[in-house]
Amino acid sequence: MKLHSTVRYLLPVVSLVALSTLASGCRGGDKFPAAFPLRWQGTSDIAPDVKDDVREGLRRYSFRVAPVQDRRANPNVVGADMETGRQFTTTTNVAEYTTKFFESAFVFTGAKVVSSGETALITVELLEFDVAEGGMFNGVVRMNIHVTTPDGRTVWEGFAEGKSKRWGSSHSSENVNEALSSALKESMENWLKTPAFLDALRGNAPPPR
Repeated sequence: MKLHSTVRYLLPVVSLVALSTLASGCRGGDKFPAAFPLRWQGTSDIAPDVKDDVREGLRRYSFRVAPVQDRRANPNVVGADMETGRQFTTTTNVAEYTTKFFESAFVFTGAKVVSSGETALITVELLEFDVAEGGMFNGVVRMNIHVTTPDGRTVWEGFAEGKSKRWGSSHSSENVNEALSSALKESMENWLKTPAFLDALRGNAPPPR
């Protein structure tokens, strides 16, 4: 399967990244944003930072990424101002956005991603996708990940979490997107760096309970 369309979903945004001015701190910008689209922002590279042994292990499989299941109570809410309680909302389908991120990021690790005929299926439950603005923009992405074979055998399962902290103008959708982008990327990197996952890729994982 060619994933050029998936990669194009994110990369044009990446090429237009503009970092927020640090000197602005969290001053000004009292106007609260209306619902806004999610954009990859604040980091120019979506490729996860992983070691060669992880890349080698990933190449043993052909992966299919199942549509991400958004388990959050309010799928369109992506954060809040902690002082006022007002919520940041998005016009983007967060489940579709994170699914495309997974597919694109896996391509950059050198893994083979397919639409059928996979040797491993990745199923992701999104548990947190949130930015708390309070002095800083504090992002967190947390998910439950299952990797299974076509016959249903568990290769690996566990949680992955990424966090970020960003300075920037108050109530800025750009800063929310930057914090979410960094946290999302870190969550995937933390998963791929998990020793138990590397053992699973090598075939040394204990049998599922």
